Order: sequence, then structure tokens, then C-alpha cells
Amino acid sequence: MKTSEDLESYLVELGLPYEEVETDLWIVKDEAEQVAILVSLSGPVILIRINICNRPADEPKELYRLLLKLNATELLYGAYGLEGEHVVLVEVLSVEHTSFAMFRETLEALFMTVATQRGMIERATGRSLQTSNQEG
Repeated sequence: MKTSEDLESYLVELGLPYEEVETDLWIVKDEAEQVAILVSLSGPVILIRINICNRPADEPKELYRLLLKLNATELLYGAYGLEGEHVVLVEVLSVEHTSFAMFRETLEALFMTVATQRGMIERATGRSLQTSNQEG
């Protein structure tokens, strides 16, 4: 079973800036894309989350239709969802079965997802996204 130290060693090996904000919770940043990923160790799983944007007050049907379409047709890793007042991209990995290669591949895929889909989501919300994280 992987430990908090194992997961932090993966973060060090990635070479991306990260910060431990509390026990078993890290923020990993991709400065080039201005994206931050929250990574947390919670029992038998590694939870990975990116806040995409605040949930629009006007609840645009086009946005939710787009997110469902992207979930079904474009995402290899993760899924879009709603968490409180945020639209998020999330992924869950089994602690026991996650190698460094799988962890790296997952983070890279999530960073790439945000980079390639940001424009579509901005058009659906009618505003620019700020994904540089946010713990809430």
C-alpha cells in the first residue's frame, strides 16, 4: 500500500511545482497552462481535482450539455462534474494499483484536457476561465 511519503516522492519525481497545503493534500501547478491540480490521499484512493470555473448563476444548459458530451466522447481520464459552486474535473485512482507512470500519465492527461477544452468551456459559459486553484 502506498503512503503519503510515496505519493510525495511521485510529486518530487514529476518535477512540477507543488505545495503540501495540509496532511495528505497537495496542490500541483502547471505554470505554462496556469492550471493547478489538487491531489489528496484519502484511505484507499488518490483523489485528483481541478476547479474549472465557478458554477454559472444562470445555469447555462449549453455548458452542461457540453460537459456531458466531453465526458462521453473526449475524456480518457477523469470526468466533469459539479461540486458545490464549482464545475470540476475529477479523477480517482486506487492507491494500491497506482504506479509512478500511471500517476504521471493521469496528471499529464488532465493538464492536457484543460488546455485543449478550455476554449469550448469558455464559449459555453460566456467568460474567461480561471483554473489556477483554489482549495474550495
